[in-house]
Amino acid sequence: MAIIGAGTKANLLPPCDVYLTTVAPDKVSSAVVARQATIYPLEQMAGMRTLARDDLYVTAGAGTSLAEIQTELVGSGMWLPLASPWPQATLGGIIASAYNAPLRMRYGGARDLLLAATLVLYDGRIVRIGRPVVKNVAGYDLPRLCVGSQGSLGLMADVTLKLAALPRARTTLCLHCSDLSSALRYGYALLPICLTASALLLSGDAAGWQIHYTAEGYPADVHAELGEVRATLARLGADPPAEVPESGSEIWATWLAASQTDLTMRAGVAPSDLGALMRSHAPEASAWLADLANGLLYLRDPGNPVALRSDALALEGYAVVMPGCAKPPEGFDPIGYPHAAAELEAALRGAFGS
Repeated sequence: MAIIGAGTKANLLPPCDVYLTTVAPDKVSSAVVARQATIYPLEQMAGMRTLARDDLYVTAGAGTSLAEIQTELVGSGMWLPLASPWPQATLGGIIASAYNAPLRMRYGGARDLLLAATLVLYDGRIVRIGRPVVKNVAGYDLPRLCVGSQGSLGLMADVTLKLAALPRARTTLCLHCSDLSSALRYGYALLPICLTASALLLSGDAAGWQIHYTAEGYPADVHAELGEVRATLARLGADPPAEVPESGSEIWATWLAASQTDLTMRAGVAPSDLGALMRSHAPEASAWLADLANGLLYLRDPGNPVALRSDALALEGYAVVMPGCAKPPEGFDPIGYPHAAAELEAALRGAFGS
C-alpha cells in the first residue's frame, strides 16, 4: 500500500497494488489511474478547518488542493507562500515530497511553514504533533519529520501552516543575456541585493539565456530594491531589464509543468558552487533553470545524468530525478546519494509503528 495525495508526484513510487488517497477518485493523477491499482479515496480529508488570520495560521485537510486553499484565503488578505506546477497538488503531497518553489528564499520552505499535523499511524493510532502557533519552541520539532517523509510515517489527515499577508506589490524584471557567462556574472552580482526578492532565476535553452528577478512586499520597498537592481545591471554594462507579468515562482511552475514528458533532474549544491555545475552541464541539456538563491539547478534532458550526479556529489550536493516528470533509464537510481541517516530513519519509523 502507498499513501498519496492527488498523485501528481507519484510516478517514481515503486509498483503498488493499493493506493490510499486524500482526494476524490476523479482528482487522482491519470498516471496513477493508469496503473490499474485499487484506489481507496478519503475525500473527507479536504477543506479548510480553521482560519486564524490574526495568529497567522490556517488548518486544512491534507487532501486540500493548493489552488483551493489559495482561493479561500484571498478574501482574508492572506496566502500560503507555496507554489506547485500542478493546480491539483495537495497540501499533504507538497509537504510529504518537500516540493519547494523559489519562494523559499523569501518565506522559507515547507519545513518552515508547517506548524502542526494530525497523523494516522500504521497501527491505527492518531497523533497530533506540533502546535498551531508561530512561536512554538517547546519540545522536539516533530512536524518537520513529515516534510519529505513520502508517507513513510503515516497518513497526514490535516496540516497547520503559517500564513503570510498578500504582498501589496509584486514586480518581476527579465534580462536577456548574450551567453551563460554573462548571465552568471549578472546573477551573482544581484544576489547580495535580495531583501524583498522572492525569486532570482537563470534560465536558458537553444534560444538564449535570461535572468528573472521578482521582488514583492510593500510598494516602497519593492521600488527601492528594483531601482538598485537596475543600477547594478547598468554598472555592469547590461541592457535595461524589462518588466514581465509572471512572478519567478510562476515561471518555475510553468517550466516544470512543461517538463512532464522529459527526464528532468534537480541538482542541489551551495549557491557559490552552482555556477561551476551550470558551466559543466547546462550546455548539454535541452533546457535548464537555476534557482540561484537556493542553489538548485533543474535540467531537462541532461546529456549525462551519471556525470551530473557525480559532480554534484563531489561538491557535497546531490542530483535527483524530479517527481512528476519522466522516469529515468532502467537501472538509474532516482535518488542516488548516500543515506547517512539510514539507521536514524529506521529508528524513527519504528517509533511511529511503520
